[in-house]
Formats: sequence, structure tokens, C-alpha cells
Amino acid sequence: MSYPYPPPPPPPPPPGARRSRGKTILLSVLGVFAFLIAVSMAAAALGGGGAEEPGTSSSAPAAPAKGDDKPPPKEKPEAKEKSEADDLTSINLDDRSEYGVPDIWVTYTIRNNSSKTSNYEVSYEVVDSSGTRVYNSVLWVTDVQPGQTDKGEDYTTLETMEGMKLNVTGLDRMESF
Repeated sequence: MSYPYPPPPPPPPPPGARRSRGKTILLSVLGVFAFLIAVSMAAAALGGGGAEEPGTSSSAPAAPAKGDDKPPPKEKPEAKEKSEADDLTSINLDDRSEYGVPDIWVTYTIRNNSSKTSNYEVSYEVVDSSGTRVYNSVLWVTDVQPGQTDKGEDYTTLETMEGMKLNVTGLDRMESF
């Protein structure tokens, strides 16, 4: 059943409602500013403040005071970690084609030489004898423990390996969380 008349309009807001809406907005804005200030203060406290004053350095050894004949203590040499490039021990094209059906793969070996569990991103390309890129891809290798070796393979859409050359175009090691 329908009514021939439209519904009555809603009652007007009470006289003080407009002021309370303004108060709500003002308090919300002030709350956001207070939150941002608290977060930045916490970040500064945890991060050590970030910027240093010019002429100071937290990592440099302190200069000896006048009249102090002892040389500053020498820092112990840290065990130098190998670079990211040393972690990619091999990457090759592997032709597994049989009966005229192309089946070409990229095989790789990564050894984590760092002291932390790491993720790797390896970008590579395959170029033909004229230098034209005919294939490219990215390998993602995750959660490789320190000292651990990861061997893997990646399928390609290459039709042949004749005259092809594999080039690594990028390698990034990132700490795993």
C-alpha cells in the first residue's frame, strides 16, 4: 500500500547541535596533531634523534684530552662480509629439449655469505648473438639462512640456446624478517 503524500521532513536539529559539531571537528583535529607529535617523539627517542650537530659524529673515537699520553683505543677489525655479488655462485642456461620440443631453463646457486637470514632478487636477461634481448626475468629467493646454499631453476620461453648469452642485470640481498 502506498501513501499519496510524501513523508514528513525530519525535525530540525536542536539549537546547540551546530556548535557541538564544530567542537567535535576541532577536538578531532587536535587529537590527530597530538597523536602525530607523540609518534614523532617516540621515533626520535628510539632512533637516537636522527640528525647530528655539525662537527660531531657518534661513530668517531673521542680525541684524547690534552696531557693524555695514551693513544685512543683501536677498534677491533670486523670480519668483512662478502659482497652480494659473491653470493650468486652460478647461473646458467640449461637445455633440456627433447624430440624437437624446446625446454630451456635457467639454473642458479646462491650461497648466503652474510650473518643474517636473507632474501635475494636476481634480475637477468638473455641476449642473442646480435645483442638483442630475447628474454628477461627476475628470480626471488627467500629466507636463505647464513651459510646456507639454495639451488633452483626458472623456466624460460626460449626456443633455442644457439648464440644466446645470459647476463645478470641486477642482484639485491635484503635481510629477511
